[in-house]
Amino acid sequence: MKFLSKRFAATWFFAGTLLTGAALLSACAGDNAFVVGPGTGTGPGGTGSGAQRDTVRPTLNFVRPVAASVAAVGDSLRVEVAVSDAGGLARVEISAVSAAGVQRYERATRQYPAGDTVRNDTVRVLLAPTGERVATDPLLVIARVSDRAGNVREDTVRVSLALIRGRVIALPNAGDRIADIQTDGRRVFFSNYSRNRVEVLPIGGVTLTGFRVGSQPWGLAVSPDRNTLYVANSGGTNISVVNLAAGELRENEAARIQTPNVQLFEVPFSRDSVDVIDPGTGARRKVSAVVPSSVTEFDYSDRPQFIAQTQGGQLLYSTRPTGTAPDGTIRRRRTDGSIEFFVDYARRNVARTLVIVNARDAGLIEGDPNQLGVLTDEGEFLQGFVDLVEEQLRNRGSRTRFEYFLNVREIGLRDTTFVAVSGDHRQVAFGEGATDPGRIMLFTEGPDSLLARIGNTRDLVGNTAERIIGLALNRDGTLGAARGREAYFFNRDLRLQGVGLTGEPTGGISLHPEHAGYPGTPAATRLAFVSGVDDNGSPYVDVVDTFSFFRVQRIFVRERITGSVLAVLPPAGSSAVLMLYAVTARGVLELNLTAADLRP
Repeated sequence: MKFLSKRFAATWFFAGTLLTGAALLSACAGDNAFVVGPGTGTGPGGTGSGAQRDTVRPTLNFVRPVAASVAAVGDSLRVEVAVSDAGGLARVEISAVSAAGVQRYERATRQYPAGDTVRNDTVRVLLAPTGERVATDPLLVIARVSDRAGNVREDTVRVSLALIRGRVIALPNAGDRIADIQTDGRRVFFSNYSRNRVEVLPIGGVTLTGFRVGSQPWGLAVSPDRNTLYVANSGGTNISVVNLAAGELRENEAARIQTPNVQLFEVPFSRDSVDVIDPGTGARRKVSAVVPSSVTEFDYSDRPQFIAQTQGGQLLYSTRPTGTAPDGTIRRRRTDGSIEFFVDYARRNVARTLVIVNARDAGLIEGDPNQLGVLTDEGEFLQGFVDLVEEQLRNRGSRTRFEYFLNVREIGLRDTTFVAVSGDHRQVAFGEGATDPGRIMLFTEGPDSLLARIGNTRDLVGNTAERIIGLALNRDGTLGAARGREAYFFNRDLRLQGVGLTGEPTGGISLHPEHAGYPGTPAATRLAFVSGVDDNGSPYVDVVDTFSFFRVQRIFVRERITGSVLAVLPPAGSSAVLMLYAVTARGVLELNLTAADLRP
């Protein structure tokens, strides 16, 4: 307990029991600390001969709890009030009762010593529940202050009592930061960005273990057969590979994947009539050719951020913007090990311009007329007019290609880009989180290619200032969910299906692990889980029906969710029908859901 004034000792009453300041520390672990202003006088005003009687009531303001806030059933109740009186404070009483007047918490009383004049005080108490079972009916927190002249002021705040759910599993070190969550069906994996580790928690367990990976691990991806974990090491240019079928979980150091630097080259061009010389005869003649006017290189970050694997084994990953490379991209690693840009999410609206993709280098060979020089992905140097170089690329089967009219300035992605993969791994979605409106890139894997569908939050909600902070796909990719200020649900064509009004967003969104076949999803599994905080700052998870888009239940949770949310099936023998794992500031929130939680 800390006093700013040392001129008196505090005296407390809890539920009729007198406690000295030292005893209070033992009973309440110092939570009932009062910050008391120094006395400014020797007694109450108006005590001299002929003085007028003080009839002004003291002031009283609740700092906490605020009106209509939510308190956890069974938890101690924090109360803080600010009081003042020009003539001097005499007594402060704080209690908490039911609407019917039944005492629910211990009562606290502060008596100010008669020999000192305290005009301002901030009173902080931690009230323990009474011994009886605390019901969930509304609670009235009552504060009453009296001054030295006998004037009294009383104020009341109405608080809701709720069952605050969930268990927070703390990380090994304070200040650790979790970037992503994934599961193989038996365990949950957390990328510990701060410690270059992946933390491992058995589903339903309480003890974290872990293993080392690369620098600043961010995104996690589990293979379709659930035997391999891929870890995007955003502090470097590589991806860790972990064998999940092995007895001891650790990175396969020999299998670490390198992510090479890749550039794009923008080439404005024109079709002109040019003079050429026939090398056989030396004759000069006019031909039509596509002539480059300049070559501009665009360099992007190659540090992987979020990652997913398709059913066919391709890895899709975003790259993390840095100070020197402020734009990230989406890359594809084919099953043969080659890595290339994926650019189909940018519009093709720039006339007389092409972009060279998957080239080691390119430049303008100045002359009359100019020509283009390209060092291909395979290491061969080609030179000539644009149309002739393109023909040589096709004839050689090169991975280097020309993309006409592509708007290269729409390629870059700003931090943070979220990723979601359908349960069958045939669809992958990326959500651009730091752009208003944020884009959603939905990739569907075909027999030998990826088909991209591109939308943005303006398409979904008609709102030009909406950012994405969470993304999810259901088991077969027939429904997706994006978390912005609201929860938005979209189909495979990126057409809006519905909106869930779920309050202020703080973290991610997840769909029931057996959600499939939209719109014919069975009622028991057509559910989404959306994190947020209410108007009073109380954190919650909303259970949302994804067919009629109404809130099924609101579950208040122990801590504010600040990152990814993942719904998983519980282990055999569990009393829960579903489990949620979510990132918080201190660690990982584990929430067991019952059948009643999933019904209106």
